Amino acid sequence: MRTIVLSFAVAALSFAAQQWPRHVAAEGYHAQTARAAHFSSDGRPDIIANDIEKKQTWLYRAPDWKPLLLHEGVAVIHSAAFDVDGRR
Repeated sequence: MRTIVLSFAVAALSFAAQQWPRHVAAEGYHAQTARAAHFSSDGRPDIIANDIEKKQTWLYRAPDWKPLLLHEGVAVIHSAAFDVDGRR
C-alpha cells in the first residue's frame, strides 16, 4: 500500500511541475511577502517584493523581470489573498 501511495504522490507532483513551470524573478534576499498583480498597467502580471534587510521595495515587471527600486526605508509589505472576481 505504501508503494502505491508514494507512486501516486510522485505522479501528482510530476503533473504539477508540468503545469506550473518555475520562473525566478529575484534571488539573493529574504522576502516575507511577494505579490503578483498588474502594477504597470500593461496587462501583464508583475511582482512586488521587499528586501527586509536592506529595507527596499522592488517591482519586477513582466516579461523580463528587470528590478525597479520603488522605495527605501520600509522593512516589509503586507498582503492577503482574497477573491475579487465575484464568482463563487
